Amino acid sequence: MQNARSVALKALYNIEKMGAYINIELKKCLDSAEISDNDKRLATEICHGVVKYKINLDFFVKNASSIKLNKISPYIKIILRMGVYQIKYMDKIPNSASVNESVKLARRYGGAKSAGFVNAVLRKIINTDFEYPKDKAQFLSVKYSYPLELCNKFLNDFGFDFTKNLMEKSVERPKIYIRVNTLKISVCDFLKILDDENIEYEKSLLCPDAVCIKGLGYLLKSKYFDDGLFYVQDLSSMLSCVILNPKKGACVMDICAAPGGKSTYIAQLMQNCGSVLSCDIYDHKLKLISDNAKRLGIDIINVCKNDALCENKEYFEKFDYVLADLPCSGLGIVGKKPEIKYSVTPGGIKTLAENALKMLDISAKYVKKGGTLVFSLCTFTKEEGEENVKKFLEKNKNFALEKIDLNIENNGFITFYPHIFETDGFFAAKFVRID
Repeated sequence: MQNARSVALKALYNIEKMGAYINIELKKCLDSAEISDNDKRLATEICHGVVKYKINLDFFVKNASSIKLNKISPYIKIILRMGVYQIKYMDKIPNSASVNESVKLARRYGGAKSAGFVNAVLRKIINTDFEYPKDKAQFLSVKYSYPLELCNKFLNDFGFDFTKNLMEKSVERPKIYIRVNTLKISVCDFLKILDDENIEYEKSLLCPDAVCIKGLGYLLKSKYFDDGLFYVQDLSSMLSCVILNPKKGACVMDICAAPGGKSTYIAQLMQNCGSVLSCDIYDHKLKLISDNAKRLGIDIINVCKNDALCENKEYFEKFDYVLADLPCSGLGIVGKKPEIKYSVTPGGIKTLAENALKMLDISAKYVKKGGTLVFSLCTFTKEEGEENVKKFLEKNKNFALEKIDLNIENNGFITFYPHIFETDGFFAAKFVRID
């Protein structure tokens, strides 16, 4: 018989053993499960929580278990993580329920002996105060579940207090934003709809069309979604378009456009007048862009299969504005996709930075004289952001930084740190072609 915890266990096992993406795997498991909406919410909370806090949860298990962590069977290890997460981070679930439900799962997947083992470990965790490591890097790793290698890197780049605040923010529940489609409705009138539907919201101070909401599930099933009155989009993604600030009637290129949030917002800012070329390397992602544009009532977007790492001479000096929102480590969106932090390494960051610089150099070739190039990333590392800006300017003497028009002090680039700006981790730089 399925329940919230058995569905979460199935998803977590597939994430652990097959490297599946949490959002894709969880959706697959939830769609095939015959459980209530409340149970789906509980399964989602447990699944995201276990992935987010995996290193932290293993710390407690290791200290309470008589068996080494690598000797515990995969299912039992995940069941223990689920139990610890409920005990440590879900105040509304009594400890007794967390233990009992974990024991039931352990009996089903490992028999009576495993059930007894899980019971003993979880009860020891409840009744024992375990001290975190004194070493700063190890403390950060265990407390906020970041690999030790990343903790050492962040300490070197940012110092302890800054890193601690940054990591603390990353494990908070992420905010959900929507963008009001002002081609169909004013922000003011859309807020009246939210008021009438008793949906809690907060308007963004950084982006005029962005609204932070609670109640996305209801809105996605409503006529307001079908009618194209809004689009679900991260605030950082919207800000890259605000920074680009394309004029009505302009010719714009969006280098890595899928699934279409940035392209459609660019078109919205242009009042659906001009042209937007939206590029990606996958056909199914290009279809997503077209589908989103159609729902939002936008007809100035053309999609194009294009590899950002390959020069396309057909597009040289053709665009007034180019948005290069490029592939990166993704560390700025760990709050939404917690699995990211376990696969990122300092060496991987270096490689991603090198690739981004190549893409940026190519993107610059598509900009007209006097045109604008915006470089953005959903991360905050210095190698991928600030250092690449310096390298780009050294190589491309016909470009200069232009001050970003936001109420934030800057010299043409900004690193949006989550604990400072209440956004995803994000980097943006604005260049103008001066020759």
